[in-house]
Amino acid sequence: MEYLGTDKPVNKIQPVVSVCIQTYQHAAFIAECLDSVLMQETDFPYEIIVGEDDSKDGTREICKEYAEKYPDKIRLFLRDEKDKIFINGRKTGRFNFIENLKAARGEFIALCDGDDYWIDESKLRQQQELIVSNKLVACYSNHYIKTTASLSLNNPFNNQYKEHKLIELSPKTVGSSRLLIGQLSTLVAKSIFIKEFIGNSLAKEIWAADGLLFLLLSSYGRVGYLNAAFSLYRIEGQGVTSIAKTKLFYINRSREYDLLRQGFPKYKSSLRYLSNSCLYNSEKTEKSSLCRRVKLFFNFLLYGYFNLALKLARF
Repeated sequence: MEYLGTDKPVNKIQPVVSVCIQTYQHAAFIAECLDSVLMQETDFPYEIIVGEDDSKDGTREICKEYAEKYPDKIRLFLRDEKDKIFINGRKTGRFNFIENLKAARGEFIALCDGDDYWIDESKLRQQQELIVSNKLVACYSNHYIKTTASLSLNNPFNNQYKEHKLIELSPKTVGSSRLLIGQLSTLVAKSIFIKEFIGNSLAKEIWAADGLLFLLLSSYGRVGYLNAAFSLYRIEGQGVTSIAKTKLFYINRSREYDLLRQGFPKYKSSLRYLSNSCLYNSEKTEKSSLCRRVKLFFNFLLYGYFNLALKLARF
């Protein structure tokens, strides 16, 4: 359901870029996210599509306030709990994400999660111009990573490229040790290609949407990288990165890489390496967990004997 209907000023423009924001339980962050998108300085019209995924912490009410205040920019969609899709036994925001992509009307789509935000008012303009001038499929950039304890700059190419410049990506460029070169809140892509995610059979099977999206986009053409930090990514919420990396996590991720390998033979070498790495980490995690349990057991015994000795000494 589109909040406030389809007769708002934003519904009457033809946006060049659609900014898709997925939000759930982000009451502490969503205002900062929306403000960072609203501050964008462009010479083209853009729409902000907010998918509110039935939060219970006040996120929905904040989104309504912004939609009412900015009817010329924001299209708010109120999702329902019953529509959520389960992947690997966990409830996800995949339905919300897919429906946001369906609603997007722009020639380009930019993504931003509700607990992330952009830090440069020229982000949309710079990336859209780079895609157009170089006939790219998509463009990523650097980003800051914020945890509860630290803030750090993530540059996927380790400052190999000092200036803001285009880098053409390929399986060789990315390398076998990683699949991604950017975080989703830095991405701007041509919508005709990013919407391929909607109809892909793996869209409802793969937990991490970013890997599938990167493979889809790079299959259609050149994906660019801009050496500039345009966004901040939080690791302190309920996203994929914040989930504890247990043995089951690595086993499921290995399975997903195997599924992707079947659909993207161009990347089979990199995906096989990543799948094997996950299996290795699952075994390592299990051994580590066993070591911790053994250590705790002996600490318990030692503590018990120590207490017993103290009692005997007092007696």
